[in-house]
Amino acid sequence: MDSELEAEVYKAIGRFIFWFSKLEGYLKAHIVGLLDLERDIFDAVVSPYDFSTMCKVLEKLMLAKKLAEPNALSKYFSKCRSINDQRVRVAHGDWTLTGARHVARGKLEAEIYFATPEDLNKHAATCQELIREFIRLVNRSDKGP
Repeated sequence: MDSELEAEVYKAIGRFIFWFSKLEGYLKAHIVGLLDLERDIFDAVVSPYDFSTMCKVLEKLMLAKKLAEPNALSKYFSKCRSINDQRVRVAHGDWTLTGARHVARGKLEAEIYFATPEDLNKHAATCQELIREFIRLVNRSDKGP
């Protein structure tokens, strides 16, 4: 087995999961801020949500508070759900050094994803960009939708 490739694959998986978790944490923290939750009930309120549901809740909160233009919010959270699809493939795929074999529930046919570590690194970069995009979206809302 190619130990250099193996290390690159492990590193790429870790990098993606790290940045996805940072994105998820950032969005959860925004829910907490919008609801003005106290620290001791934070986990009880936001932990039950899977990522997709959390995105729906945050989008609804932001729409209700008129924090951004509805179309911009819809586009942003669509990108978040798309990157979550990648996370599902990473977490639930059957991994080899040439990618992850994943069977989507809706298709029930296997596909191979992430043929190279760079494929995953691009998705990690997308998570970083989604964090920056959210900051821009929220900062624009300070000036009104």
